[in-house]
Amino acid sequence: MQLRGSAAAAWLLRLAGWRVVFDGLPARQGVVIVYPHTSNWDFVVGVLAKWSIGIPVIFWGKASLFRVPLFGRWLGWLGGVPVEREAAQGAVAAMAQRLLRARERDAFLWLALAPEGTRRPGDGVRSGFYHVAVQA
Repeated sequence: MQLRGSAAAAWLLRLAGWRVVFDGLPARQGVVIVYPHTSNWDFVVGVLAKWSIGIPVIFWGKASLFRVPLFGRWLGWLGGVPVEREAAQGAVAAMAQRLLRARERDAFLWLALAPEGTRRPGDGVRSGFYHVAVQA
């Protein structure tokens, strides 16, 4: 897969003091962990990094954000997948199956997420990312 990054996104990141270093991925499917998640700016930097590399990763986001008119559609266009955090909805198993199907088709599919599941300080990380990676 030939990645076509955005020079404008890379320029904006450099302007903000960021430098993107990308040496490729070890496989065509997998889970990328983004840590720590401490600010809403993490999302902006992440999307700009995604665009600067040209990598079509998907990400989990809290479902309530996807219910906001237009914003939710935009999140989906960016690659967002809504997840209900208050009750188990099978997101881990569904994503593991999606990754397995992508591997069977030799399709590119990477999930990027913050394992804390929130910006608030906590005692640890949520384990969904680990279970997706192991099951897939």
